[in-house]
Amino acid sequence: MASFLSLAVVVVLTLALQTARVLAQSGYVVRGNARVINGNTVVVDGTEVTLSGVELVDDFSSQATKALKRRIRKSKKSVGCMVDGNWSGKNWAYCGDPNKKSSRDIKKTLNAWMVRSGNAKSDKSWGLFDAEERRAKRKGKGLWKN
Repeated sequence: MASFLSLAVVVVLTLALQTARVLAQSGYVVRGNARVINGNTVVVDGTEVTLSGVELVDDFSSQATKALKRRIRKSKKSVGCMVDGNWSGKNWAYCGDPNKKSSRDIKKTLNAWMVRSGNAKSDKSWGLFDAEERRAKRKGKGLWKN
């Protein structure tokens, strides 16, 4: 009976640790100075996050990176990101645009700004920023310039 209880305790502790790891990977906020890695990846307070719903275009990635750096540097404010999951080894997040008032509106994030400014496409598997992409195309912004 004692060995059964020991095994049960080990199983419960193992499951608790695995659950804690999963919970630690999503649903948390990071805030601080941001360092741009590329046009859809930043490091905030030591955590690397990828902008959810944003797809870089290979031929335009260096311009997208420069645009994101300018956008963040222009504000001279910290960046806050809501990490909503960890898939394929990446922390996917929505990052507040430091040039706008704090908001929970997804359309006021850096993610949306990257697409709206024509520096990235809306990731079709997410479809969150399709309207912003259409607007950028219509206005000939960024990668949609003729």
